[in-house]
Amino acid sequence: MPLTLQEYNSFMETVAQIRDTYVEMEKELKRFGAETGESKVRQDKIEQVLSQYEAKMQAPAMQAGTPQQEYTKIKFDKSVKEEDQIRRLDVVREIPHVKAFMKSLRHGYQYLNQEERKMMRLANAVDAPGIGYLPGVSEKAVVSSGMTVTEDTTGGLFAPPEFVREIIKNLVLYSPVRQYVKVRPTSNRSVQIPKRTSTLVTASWVGERTVRTDQTGWTLGRVEIPTNEMYGLVLISEQDLEDSEFDVEAEIRNEISEQFGVAEGRALLNGDASLQPQGLLNNASVQATTSTANTAIDPDTMIDCLYALPSVYAANATWYMNRSTVALVRKLKYTGGEQSYIWQPGAGPSQNGLGPAPSTILGIPYVEVPDMPAFAASNTVMILGDLARAYLLVDRVGMTFKRLTERWVENSQIGVYARRRLGGQVVLAEAMRYYKIHA
Repeated sequence: MPLTLQEYNSFMETVAQIRDTYVEMEKELKRFGAETGESKVRQDKIEQVLSQYEAKMQAPAMQAGTPQQEYTKIKFDKSVKEEDQIRRLDVVREIPHVKAFMKSLRHGYQYLNQEERKMMRLANAVDAPGIGYLPGVSEKAVVSSGMTVTEDTTGGLFAPPEFVREIIKNLVLYSPVRQYVKVRPTSNRSVQIPKRTSTLVTASWVGERTVRTDQTGWTLGRVEIPTNEMYGLVLISEQDLEDSEFDVEAEIRNEISEQFGVAEGRALLNGDASLQPQGLLNNASVQATTSTANTAIDPDTMIDCLYALPSVYAANATWYMNRSTVALVRKLKYTGGEQSYIWQPGAGPSQNGLGPAPSTILGIPYVEVPDMPAFAASNTVMILGDLARAYLLVDRVGMTFKRLTERWVENSQIGVYARRRLGGQVVLAEAMRYYKIHA
């Protein structure tokens, strides 16, 4: 049978006893010149203990070539000098199998090379490694024993991580169109606005006694803007609300508010006028200027677009395009000898005195709108105009929240429900123009 760890330790203690005993015996022999009765008794006890271990060590080995066979070669008896016994023990320590075992005890199993680890897999109870190898952990971080923070059971419970009561959020982009259009609150289901469809009077020059005739032709119409509804609903378990380290419900309300802003920005540009407001890009009455090619933006056609807009609207006009289109426009130059860029940085204070003047394209400020289409054939990549005159946004009901505590009570859940009503429409198409890429 292979030695157990306890038996091995006992064996090593016996070896130490043998060394001490023989040293004393040598001293006695030199002193008295013959064996005394006391040293004889000691020798008999030692030989009895050695015989027990020798019997165990002569048991069949687990596998040929293991150090078990080397152990059986050592015969401790009184005829062998102490230095020879120590020399034989040193031989045992240099056996590869034992050497690997001792290395694992001193430094840890992770410091063994592949050959040494193969030997450890053949080890008996005496040679079992102190710890297992921890994949992915650096050698400096692994120890053979003691308290560690990597496992709760070895001390990790005493070193808890810090919980930060803040959520890392990715960037959410939405169109800032609301701040440039006209916004009107209402308490009705829709808004109707009278609209002149033709002029009332045509001025005519007459003489002193010329007969004046009644002038007709003034016609009116109306624009009706319905209000549309959007909603959001999130379910939360009651335990989540009770046990969370921060205010989950408040965080959900913030998320809903943010997504309502995203949905509104998209609708104000691309709304289908059915369940959504009419988008700025979806009005058939708005005139368009088309580029000469579908491979690049032409600065000359941008100038055409600018001067096709009536002067009264151009005075307060703004370009609206996404960031990738701005990058393309900034590379454009005037044709001819000047060769200067059509994009110019703002200089001096703004017209209202609040902050610096904005950068301009052909002398007109611009706004980056993430939901505008990117450059591609047939796409409307820019809007130019005075949106405060061109578009009307109607707010019926601001964002409201309800806490639904009864509907999902059987699931122990609470609903956070949000809704909002608004509408929008292009009311003056002539106050804006599209810049479109050639098909």
